[in-house]
Amino acid sequence: MPPGPETVFAATYLLDAALGTLGVVTGMISGVTVRGPGGARPATRTTPEAAVLQRILAEFREQDVGAVPMEVSSHAIVQGLVDGVWFRTVAFTNLGPDHLDFHGTMDRYFAAKAAVFTPDRAKAAVVNRDDEYARRLAATARIPVWTHSTNDTHADLYADEIRCGADGTDFSLHTPDGYARVRLSLLGPHQVGNALTALTSLAATGADVLGAAAGLETLHGVPGPPRRRPGFPRPRGLHAQHVGPERVVAVSALADGRRAAHPRDRRDRRPGSEQTVPARAHCRRVRRRRRHLIR
Repeated sequence: MPPGPETVFAATYLLDAALGTLGVVTGMISGVTVRGPGGARPATRTTPEAAVLQRILAEFREQDVGAVPMEVSSHAIVQGLVDGVWFRTVAFTNLGPDHLDFHGTMDRYFAAKAAVFTPDRAKAAVVNRDDEYARRLAATARIPVWTHSTNDTHADLYADEIRCGADGTDFSLHTPDGYARVRLSLLGPHQVGNALTALTSLAATGADVLGAAAGLETLHGVPGPPRRRPGFPRPRGLHAQHVGPERVVAVSALADGRRAAHPRDRRDRRPGSEQTVPARAHCRRVRRRRRHLIR
């Protein structure tokens, strides 16, 4: 099933809900929020700076957190922001033509993702067999690979008999340990792939997948990523908030710094877009907004 634009957001939240159903104390690091037993605060970027990330994980450990569902952007991998983290499970959802202004080519983009699917970075991989690049990763990964699919019954976990309605989505889940009917409060067939990502991540750790699946319906909504205001370009800074679907969900068992983006004359990078926002005009708008806030 093609993933939706909120793929990793939903998969991260579903994984958090599934772990909670199993009684695991969780922290969560997403592009929207950083949340743990001590409270929640808004996220400033998809993956925190390296030092900030380590501080967050240290706080979670002091709060007896047992697992941390988190999003890892391809930018963060290239910049070494997660070099100090060893993941119990990493999941590859899909790869699309986004962020090529940073990576240059799809092959370099794929290589950035694949860099964390190695024995020195993670213990197990979770791969969506319905995606071409994910299948390529499964064939080359040097760690144990768990697969899921909505089309291939040979995957470790697969879903069929998918039904979507105005009040939710339900499907039949097939696992090595048995079968279950799963219901989601989230809308849309793409949420099945998100749920499979979460459940397969648990299967890779030996957790009770069928027990966890029963609790997924408790998630009634997923906050979306920030949207840029009409007329303003998306920042190209290295730590800009990423709104595309191509990210990695990672599960780690175990004061915020910001870097300004320097606007330059450029075209919006969305396929088919020809909108150009001159840097000079963008800076004038920023100054006007700043003056308004100071008053």
